[in-house]
Amino acid sequence: MAKSVLVPQIPNGEITRAARASLKGRWFIAALILLAICITEIVAAVVFEVLLNGVVKHILHGVVAVCCNNIAMCAYFIYCKSIADDDAAPDFWNRSLAAGFKQFVRITMAQVIISVLVFFGILLLIVPGIIIALNYAMVPYILLDKPDVPLLSAFKRSRRLMYGHRWQTIRFSFRFVGWGILAFLTCGIGFLWVIPYGVVSYWKFYKSLLPEAGSEAEQEIPAYTPCKEMSLALRIVFFILFVLISAANSYKDELIKTNREKYKQQLADQQRQSGLPPESR
Repeated sequence: MAKSVLVPQIPNGEITRAARASLKGRWFIAALILLAICITEIVAAVVFEVLLNGVVKHILHGVVAVCCNNIAMCAYFIYCKSIADDDAAPDFWNRSLAAGFKQFVRITMAQVIISVLVFFGILLLIVPGIIIALNYAMVPYILLDKPDVPLLSAFKRSRRLMYGHRWQTIRFSFRFVGWGILAFLTCGIGFLWVIPYGVVSYWKFYKSLLPEAGSEAEQEIPAYTPCKEMSLALRIVFFILFVLISAANSYKDELIKTNREKYKQQLADQQRQSGLPPESR
């Protein structure tokens, strides 16, 4: 059974300083790429609004928006990883975008699983949901950093990496609250610099949690098997369909019951108005 490895904590201030050092001379390009992504998504939304009508528009727009947004964000995160690794020539349009296109399905699956787990955790008095979110906070970074790692292994690995670092993660996240407020006060323009700063910082934070290369924790990750990933995806889809069908059936039964009560009430009112005795039930 995998053991949790407690990696010595690196001060959060040192991590963010390293992120700023890696971004030195690259802030403008990172902000420009983020702006290009935002403009592309806005243009796509306008095109869908103009060319399509009805329910098809909303369904197709939703599917395309989710896919394009996840591909772009995966590519941007991979690009910021190159910056965090002090790559001499980070390439967004070729290398990062191609890698993001390959990984977006797995990242989307991970996001769905984490969202479902956090949702049910929040239903259990909120605190379990926060713990679940912290335990699996590194899953996207693991999947993008190591494309050969299976999805379930990424969840297990994230839980091991976060062992002893949950409170540090909370404190690290609060370092960006002030920057977010300042960016909001600039009508959102400041986010073009805050977002790359945050993403690069989180990549540095993820790297600080990794055990030394060649250790037992590094060697126990199994090989990536696409068939198992597809099987897991199908199980997730069937589970979501089961929940939706169950909810629809419950809603239908409740609606039938409500309509029956309304019909009985209307019938009683009509009989009362006509002077006839109410129908015995």
